[in-house]
Amino acid sequence: MLFDEDLELGGDVLYLAKLVLNVKTACYMDEAFYHYYQRDTSGCHTESLKKREDWMEAYKRVINYFNLNSVGESILPWIKRFLVYHSSNVAEMAYAQNEAEVLQRCQNVMKQYENEYCATNCQYPDRIDRFREILGRSLEENV
Repeated sequence: MLFDEDLELGGDVLYLAKLVLNVKTACYMDEAFYHYYQRDTSGCHTESLKKREDWMEAYKRVINYFNLNSVGESILPWIKRFLVYHSSNVAEMAYAQNEAEVLQRCQNVMKQYENEYCATNCQYPDRIDRFREILGRSLEENV
């Protein structure tokens, strides 16, 4: 299996999703083998809307891939939750950068999966409040 090279961010998300669906067995080990190092210059901290939208695209592809492979409804709401989370982050950046089209695309994704996001965050009312606040934003008020 190879990474999708057309994504600048999120390729690992898509790769791992495909990997999970292509293994015959797996086991859980309660030990850390992966140590994530946070760098200020990493893709996770980029202000590039294009790169951040790639991350959203990776989650959209995972959803499509899981749908094609009949992954159950016990998993998909959580993938959709991550897509909405990333969409909300990009929406905030787009709002700050005065990018109306990107803001609208992000808000459309958020609306599409609103039920899943709220259902998987019901114990976190602050997250739902943030979600609704971002959905209500318009660049007309930012002028």
